[in-house]
Amino acid sequence: MQKSKRPPISQCRLCRGFCCKKYPGICAPEDIKKLFPAATLHESVGKAITSKKFVIDNWETSQGILYFIRPEIANEDEGITYDCTGRHCIFLTDEGCKLGENKPLECRLLIPRKHVDASCISKLKHYAKELFGRLWRRHIDLGNFEYAS
Repeated sequence: MQKSKRPPISQCRLCRGFCCKKYPGICAPEDIKKLFPAATLHESVGKAITSKKFVIDNWETSQGILYFIRPEIANEDEGITYDCTGRHCIFLTDEGCKLGENKPLECRLLIPRKHVDASCISKLKHYAKELFGRLWRRHIDLGNFEYAS
């Protein structure tokens, strides 16, 4: 078995949630299916949204609006929030992410910084919202998503 090259989760707390305080990471459909098991992705998404811990967000492109799911931000009452820039993820604690290994794919793709005065490195750079929006669109129409609350 090949040893993981990823640093331990405890190393992620070195930055004290630098990224998590600015914007929650984006979930892939597989993240939601794993966190909210159900017969269909639609049911998993419904469970995620009604949990009030995840929301449907969007990114406007020249080709239309793309939708994706991310964790809720702290101190928000609404289930769907479109402006979360500069607000921190509800799963951020002093010890790191409450979700541990189940944190959103965008977060798992971050390369933790090596020095206290450095930032984490995003493999997706500024393309995450568009990439995840396109990924979600291939699986489910979040723009017209309806669920029983």
